[in-house]
Amino acid sequence: MANLPPGHPRVNLSGSHLGLPNTVQVSAVVIEAGKEAAEKPQDIAAWNRYGDLAMRFAIFNPATYQKAHDAFAHVLRLDPGNSDALRKIGDVYYDTREYAKAIDAYNRYLRKNPDDSRVLTDLGTMYLSQHNGVEAIKEYQKALARKADFFPAQFDLAVAYLLNKDDAHAREALIKARSIAPDEAARSRIDEMIAKVGEHAARTGTPHFTGAKWTPSNTHPVPQ
Repeated sequence: MANLPPGHPRVNLSGSHLGLPNTVQVSAVVIEAGKEAAEKPQDIAAWNRYGDLAMRFAIFNPATYQKAHDAFAHVLRLDPGNSDALRKIGDVYYDTREYAKAIDAYNRYLRKNPDDSRVLTDLGTMYLSQHNGVEAIKEYQKALARKADFFPAQFDLAVAYLLNKDDAHAREALIKARSIAPDEAARSRIDEMIAKVGEHAARTGTPHFTGAKWTPSNTHPVPQ
């Protein structure tokens, strides 16, 4: 269980498929963390740990997102500016497609942590999911100003330009994204996108790109 935070109860992996815990075992870890948190209502660390575990268990049971939400909300009642809870409740809203709530949580987090490129990128993605390309571009640019080689921000910046029908800037952003792409699959995808922009321009005389199939760059940790 390398992805679980320090301090979580030990899980016996014997008998689970390929060395991974089964849903019953993982659920038991979440239940135990919930009991520990309930016994310590003022313990912010315990409640953040419970929320984190519940969010990770949501890969097996999406209904568990509500437990994660409630745990982080409890922390924020105790400490409204708690950075860990603000970021992670934003992640819960991100995963459950509650875009406006995610935007609010991420903005509150960024008031205290303005240089977090990952959260800036996730905020941009939430704006883009609301079809607000202008604000999305601003957030991606902020993320890249902090970390120029952050691929998710660079790629999503290109997508935002494409959706805003600004193909000249989109092509420029795609070329930059290709230069920092993490693997050959990403480079191949970008090459296809660049080619489609060029093909459309050559065929119609207008460079509007219509071939993008965009998957948001979820930069917060995904349970494995």
